[in-house]
Amino acid sequence: MSNPPSSSKKSEEKEDKVSKELSKVITDFAHRYSNKNGPRFLVQYALSFYNYENRSGEIDHRLCVVRKVSWYKKRQGVQHEFLIISAEVTIPSSQGDSAPRKKWVHFHLDRTCDPPRQPKHMGLNEIVPQQLLDSPEWEDPPKDILPVMQKEIEDDALEKRAPILGSLSKSVPTEVTDTISVASSRSLASSSSILRISAMDCITRLPDDNPPSTTEFRHICTLHLGPPPSASYPSDPSTNISANDSAYPIPYYRDVLTWAYAISTAQPHYNAFLFQCYSYAHAFVLLLQNHYKDFGTTLQQGKYYQFGGHIIISPPFTFGLGKGKEVSQSFPVARASDVLETMAKIEEEFEEKMAKTIEDYNAHQEVRLSAAREARAKKELADIQAEREAERVREAMRFAKLEAEREAEREAERAEREAERAEREAEREAEKAERLRNARRIAELEAMVASLGLAKPQV
Repeated sequence: MSNPPSSSKKSEEKEDKVSKELSKVITDFAHRYSNKNGPRFLVQYALSFYNYENRSGEIDHRLCVVRKVSWYKKRQGVQHEFLIISAEVTIPSSQGDSAPRKKWVHFHLDRTCDPPRQPKHMGLNEIVPQQLLDSPEWEDPPKDILPVMQKEIEDDALEKRAPILGSLSKSVPTEVTDTISVASSRSLASSSSILRISAMDCITRLPDDNPPSTTEFRHICTLHLGPPPSASYPSDPSTNISANDSAYPIPYYRDVLTWAYAISTAQPHYNAFLFQCYSYAHAFVLLLQNHYKDFGTTLQQGKYYQFGGHIIISPPFTFGLGKGKEVSQSFPVARASDVLETMAKIEEEFEEKMAKTIEDYNAHQEVRLSAAREARAKKELADIQAEREAERVREAMRFAKLEAEREAEREAERAEREAERAEREAEREAEKAERLRNARRIAELEAMVASLGLAKPQV
């Protein structure tokens, strides 16, 4: 009798099951999702899970296309900025003759941070890069800038919550984690000014049917993404799964998520003055607007478009305006020039990551095709063997039937012969009985003659 599994093994199996279920949040879009407080994933892990499922053939990245990206600003505190990504998913019908159905999925994307200690105890040199502090524009730092920066870091740190990392470690393939580690290490090594504030760029899936209301936030802009009239989508998910198959880039969710990761890799550290939630959102929208310009892309400016990357001055940050003053100024926290300076590096990271992704897709596709060919060959061989076995069974059944018919004929012949023998035996018995009857009559006649004294008749 086998021993029952240990409690630790049961715990590991339960954890692995939970991990796989959690990873489905950002890979399985076919089923309805209604969790309003879903798990947060670092973008590199979200992308890794999605790519892993795609390479495995579980999903097809071409069936999820981003349709719009909205940029919002919170009204309170340092007015944290974030993005809402909305994508259209095509779900193939389980019935071959039925049309596929479509649905929308939504995601919250933002940059937060994980400071090494409480922001209120951090000095300006721990928040602002040294090369910036040494520049002429910082000879006379803006008044009260340190508490503003401390508050910004504190608010962004509170925004992060705990991303799903450790609990999913068993679900992340080793090849994926190795790739992430190498990429991150390279980016860290190439950073000219490493600030010890870790950036945490996270994505969260929002409810399908009822995403959170954005009326409570300031709308900066919305980037609408095609499709143009000539856009077409694959009808056969088993073909051409490597890259964008059209003459222009298509904003597949996979590729848009790769852009998010490329920004994270190019700027791996949180920089309260140069690269924080404001710059991250700005860079993301700017990159997508440029990269997908041929995909019927239009930018809808919101009421607060000019305040993207700015802190709108209001209590408690009055900057000398005094309590109760009307909002009349904004403080630029993310400068467009700083964002533009990083574009080339981010685009390089994106191209490198996409090339690796496509290479992996093609390699896995070849493996899948090879496996499919092998499976078909095995099936054909199995079909041949099954047909041979079926023919052997049919032949055996035909032989058995023929043998049964022959045996039935032999049995009928034996029965007929037996009937004839019985008939002859009956005739012999009848003849014998007749002779006995005749003998008794003769004896009776002789006895009668003798009793009468008559002469025995001459025969």
